[in-house]
Amino acid sequence: MRQQGPGVRRLCLAVAAEAPDLLESVCRTGGFDRLYLLGTPAQGVEVGIAPPGIDELALVQDLVTAFHRAVRGIAGPGGPVLMAFHVGIIRVVDDELGGAGAARARELVRAPDLDDAVRQWAAEGQGPGLTVVVSDGLFADLRSEGLPGEGWQWVSSASAWLRHFRATGSVER
Repeated sequence: MRQQGPGVRRLCLAVAAEAPDLLESVCRTGGFDRLYLLGTPAQGVEVGIAPPGIDELALVQDLVTAFHRAVRGIAGPGGPVLMAFHVGIIRVVDDELGGAGAARARELVRAPDLDDAVRQWAAEGQGPGLTVVVSDGLFADLRSEGLPGEGWQWVSSASAWLRHFRATGSVER
């Protein structure tokens, strides 16, 4: 019988990349050691959960910058790195964190329409890079806190916002 704890809302992120353990590596080297990383990646997707009381806008911006730096440092052509953010309910289930919030973040990096957008972007000569996806409700919250809106595309089928960052150049705030 599965034991479930009470649900709490947390910022969740999911990362899909050809480079193994990229989320764990970025967290370890980038000072994000307060993120809780879920156990074994499922289907090539790593998931992290932010601690309570975190400045979500700052964390999202800092993680995007750190991942952009990591993507630039990956040797070889490699595929794109997709990272998704969502705020949702997290529960302790049988001594492990999980729940709908983590599941939604994981779904976002595997959404077929988003994958098609990334493939099209790569085919247009943009090459590998970082694609960031933010669920609609979280995007609205982050925008109200000062997240710049230029460069983001609405993907209605995923109810999310998407932005590509080339592997070269910098991430502006």
